[in-house]
Amino acid sequence: MAIEIKDAGLRFNDNHSDREGTPKGVILHHAAIDGSVQAVHQYHRDVNGWAGIGYHFYVAKDGVIYRGRPEQWLGAHTTGFNDRIGICAEGNFEEDTMSAAQQNAIVQLMVYLEDKYGKLEVTRHGDHDATACPGKNYPFEAIVAGIVQGGSGNPTPTEGPVLRFQRAAMADGIALPQYGDDGIWGAETAGVAALYVSYGMTGERVRLVQTLVGADADGIFGDETLGAVKAYQAKHGLSVDGIVGLETWKALLEVVV
Repeated sequence: MAIEIKDAGLRFNDNHSDREGTPKGVILHHAAIDGSVQAVHQYHRDVNGWAGIGYHFYVAKDGVIYRGRPEQWLGAHTTGFNDRIGICAEGNFEEDTMSAAQQNAIVQLMVYLEDKYGKLEVTRHGDHDATACPGKNYPFEAIVAGIVQGGSGNPTPTEGPVLRFQRAAMADGIALPQYGDDGIWGAETAGVAALYVSYGMTGERVRLVQTLVGADADGIFGDETLGAVKAYQAKHGLSVDGIVGLETWKALLEVVV
């Protein structure tokens, strides 16, 4: 996948180490402030005494992706886990809400990294250290599920609705132990689709349904979503029950079997 990653012209000190082999995963952070990649770099280099910015990528609020320290270097972002790629989002997501542009950029960056390195474990800074980072409002589950806000919801030419469904299911805690998120509709994925999504439910599968039927994508299956699902079912010759089961999922995901 081709994405634009900007070089901010950062100048590093020599006190760094190279990573051995490929990254072990990705760790997501927030900056806890509004500030430029240059400002974070200067603080890490000149105040902390590091080689420079501790993160490998910095995603600004406007969705611009900046390259931080080189990918082949160990990071300086999570004690004991610096063999993983560090991605930092500008902002304080204990208080802020992430913009669509910033969320979409992080999703696209994740796809780029997995295209480059293969499947990567994605965790939060707080999964490894006693910290609230990346903040309670950080849309971690949606980013891991590959869900974008607005547009087509399809960050790469090869990423289709089945892959989005698989990632949404996994974000909801549903295991796909045999094939995972391979983007292919098979028996395992069909079995997950047979688990109904219906009124009163919440989560990333609900958010995906909302995106596909044109409802407000707040992740809560309420009256608006119920009406939109029923309208979709009626339009496509499905049973109009407002329940998203196997046949409705197949239509939504454009599955032909």
